[in-house]
Amino acid sequence: MFPIVYVHIGDRAAPHLTESVGQSLRASPDAPVHVVLSPNTVMAEPLAKLGAQITLSSDLKPTPEHRSFMRRVRRRLGKKRGFWRFATERFFYLEELLRKLGATRALHLESDNYIFFAVSEAAPALARLYPGMAAPFLNDRMCIPGVVYVGDVDALTALNRFIAAKVTEEAIHTRRWYVPPAMARLRMGITLHDMSLLADFRAGGGALGMLPVAPPGYTLPADMADRCRAIADYSYGFDELRMIFDGSAFGHYLHGYDPAHHDQRGTVGKDDPDSVVRASDFGFERINLKDRSIDPVVTFDGREIRVASIHNHAKARILS
Repeated sequence: MFPIVYVHIGDRAAPHLTESVGQSLRASPDAPVHVVLSPNTVMAEPLAKLGAQITLSSDLKPTPEHRSFMRRVRRRLGKKRGFWRFATERFFYLEELLRKLGATRALHLESDNYIFFAVSEAAPALARLYPGMAAPFLNDRMCIPGVVYVGDVDALTALNRFIAAKVTEEAIHTRRWYVPPAMARLRMGITLHDMSLLADFRAGGGALGMLPVAPPGYTLPADMADRCRAIADYSYGFDELRMIFDGSAFGHYLHGYDPAHHDQRGTVGKDDPDSVVRASDFGFERINLKDRSIDPVVTFDGREIRVASIHNHAKARILS
């Protein structure tokens, strides 16, 4: 079994999730699509109508690492309604679902990411290239886990052990002097979040590879030299997969930033300054996501490059 898995925790409606699930079913019709949702969700019915298989988070058995994470993270949602906590906690739910399904491999998508390839076609190359896990990277210090290939569920377990240990360590380190270590908790997003944790896991030798986000021959922007050791790492796997993934470049450039967390004014047509890939280096003549008959393609140095995914950071309705 090689499922596509989403994890959407919280009670918020997410029309972009419905679009993403619909696109996954179109692009990869032979892959079962599973969505983990909170018990208080409003998303179960529309997603089930599309053909997704729904699992409530309350029906999954927490791992010891997940329980540790929950003890160390503040449960108050705050003004961002738990965004940073849920973004990290999803990896525990992902592992628990895969264990429940008896699946060793999966493609995990964030709710604002769209894929344009069949999982079954890419599976052999992904398995050869990434024995553990893989995801796009913004730069060496930041992973953008909008599309995560899990080639071995044990690698996901190792990641979750790393996350639980880092959260515990940081909670104790940053606690107020009067708080006993056993009672220390932190708020995700202040010092830790999913993007930095995954990058740290890889930097420490964890089995997390880089999905290609640029074609071979792409030149590192001069201002990124201190955040990218080797630009060739960002093209790893392209020769076999023959496509690139969108970490934080194309979706931002085409549709702007998420208005819930950023000032969106003036962001359309602008590069992400923290990304090793600058969208303005590419041509977008064949990016028409509303035309389902055309696979998205960008041009670079006179070549057409197939686009495997688009990160819809703005949460816009871009397919309908």
